[in-house]
Amino acid sequence: MDSKNINDIFLPFINEIDELPPPQEYRRRTAVETPPELQVELDRTREMREGEFRSWLIKNKPKEALMTSIETSTAVGVPDIFCCYQGYSSWIECKVTITGPGRIRGTQYSYLKKLIAAGGNAKIVVQGIATQTYKPASISIYDARQIVSLPVGMFKVVGKELVFPPDLKPKYKWMYSNAKNVTIDELYLHLLLDTKEFEE
Repeated sequence: MDSKNINDIFLPFINEIDELPPPQEYRRRTAVETPPELQVELDRTREMREGEFRSWLIKNKPKEALMTSIETSTAVGVPDIFCCYQGYSSWIECKVTITGPGRIRGTQYSYLKKLIAAGGNAKIVVQGIATQTYKPASISIYDARQIVSLPVGMFKVVGKELVFPPDLKPKYKWMYSNAKNVTIDELYLHLLLDTKEFEE
């Protein structure tokens, strides 16, 4: 099943891909069940999107910045990218959503909590996809300290993922439509440096 056919199936099915219930679960007590084969395609599509987003972030980084994609099977929940820029080291977890709230897996929440407790720095970066065009619309940056300070009970659980509370605001939001006015350099300053520097 190619991406075009996938779009034809799930975009009319519901407005937000991320809100599709996992197999055997129901939404709002209606008999709307995600077919198992569709759930597999949705998961694969999201992983593909996140891989593309990760590659885009690394490709467009400042010349002096170090950004390394991390692939490991030795630990669960390790963030996607390690970064070092202007003497500041951090980690980035990349996510893609269809204009819905951000989300992370429970294992990622646990790893980030340990990382922050150990004095590390990390951000969760969410690329928002427009439902009508299915193209990137925004990039939201959350400080991991902000996320792991919330009790697990504050997150909506969808399958193995924790959905951010709807009133949780990102530390910074960059819109693709404003790229001419708000340069990509500003995005990377917020992405690669400590967000405390940009807070009032």
